[in-house]
Order: sequence, then C-alpha cells, then structure tokens
Amino acid sequence: RLATPTVSQQPPPPPAAQRTMPAFDITESQPSLPKKKSALNEGLVQYSLPVTDADRDIDAYFRAQESNIRDAVEEAVRRDMSTRVSVHIDILFYRTAVSGEITRMDDYFIINSFAISDAEDFDLARIIATVNARIDNFNQRGSNWQVERILRCHLNFVPYRPTQGLS
Repeated sequence: RLATPTVSQQPPPPPAAQRTMPAFDITESQPSLPKKKSALNEGLVQYSLPVTDADRDIDAYFRAQESNIRDAVEEAVRRDMSTRVSVHIDILFYRTAVSGEITRMDDYFIINSFAISDAEDFDLARIIATVNARIDNFNQRGSNWQVERILRCHLNFVPYRPTQGLS
C-alpha cells in the first residue's frame, strides 16, 4: 500500500506563498472543474476534484471544493434517488531526518461509502474529520510525517437501492 519513500537533501518546502516550483509536480497550477468518468452505464460515477500545488491543508481544500462536491452529490441524488458515496484522497507527505535529509512518501486514504438519499445528507465536516483522524492515526506512532500537499481527490458514486432484494 505504501510507496517507497524518496530521500533528498533539500530543506522542507516553504509555505505556499514562498514556493516557486512544487517539490512533486503532477497536477495543474490552476484549479479546473471536476472531471467526471463513468462506467457500467453510469452505474459507477467518479468525480476527480481539481487539485493545485498550493493545496496543503485538508480543511481548507475541502471547504474550497464544497460547491463542486455539493454539485456532484446533487447530480448523483437526482440521477439515482439514493446513492452511496466514498472519498479517495492521495496525499504527499514529507519528514526531515536528524541528518537533515528530506524523505517524501505518498499515501492514500479511503473514506468508506455511506448512503445518501438527499444532498442535505452529505456531511462534509464528517469527511474532513475522518481524513484528519486517518492522518493522525498514520502519525500516531511517532513517524512525524507532515502533509506536503494533496495529490488527488475522487468522489465515487454508485446507486443504492436497499429495498430491491435479490430473487
């Protein structure tokens, strides 16, 4: 599950306002609209939320994406009436060793699916709290990894029909 960490002699990344080049560049520099992919005749729909190299704070990122998230949830509920949603987020971490070496590693966190039948059922604060709790748990054993930036974030939707049983 974990990628092999990379080691460099570079100092830790400065705050976003002082950075000119990202340390690990795989995203766009300007946010864009969410990208939508679907499979199984729209049975599975994935929205890739826009990410920039300045996205470092989990709370701020999700709050900035709130309208995109709400739009995706509303569309899924309108299409399926009841849906299950899960969130997948990839994060780049770094830590500084005593020797001054910077080690970087990316990891992902999946917030398990939960059912919603109304756009108002979607609890963004719960998503933020869960991601932050997973990061805290990841660091609980003294690893001292720090969030360098968010790499990717996806919302996954599938229809949810609890009253339709199998025959």
